[in-house]
Amino acid sequence: MGQTLLSLVFGTEAMIPYEMVNPTARSYLQHPKTNNQDLADDLDVINELRDSTRIRMKGYQQSTIKSYNKNAMVRRFQMGDLVQIKTFQNTMDPKDGKLAPKWEGPYKIKAEAGK
Repeated sequence: MGQTLLSLVFGTEAMIPYEMVNPTARSYLQHPKTNNQDLADDLDVINELRDSTRIRMKGYQQSTIKSYNKNAMVRRFQMGDLVQIKTFQNTMDPKDGKLAPKWEGPYKIKAEAGK
């Protein structure tokens, strides 16, 4: 996303205890008198950061959906077709182990439930 979660929520990065004991450039350049004003400025900019992050996240999601749908095949079944249903862990017999069947069926389609 380009931003840390803490900066998106609070508008500023966290300081680790090491930065408090051993001054770094970030803590050395900070002045107590202007600190409150700097934090207020960060809160003004946080909405822009959140918006840019939201746009970047939506773009990533759309590219992921596009690449997934590129390889997905649409299958249309008609009434009367025979289909098999994949078995899940809760429908398998635990005594069968790894030799348990992966599919159940065949089942005949009687009605259309929706899209």
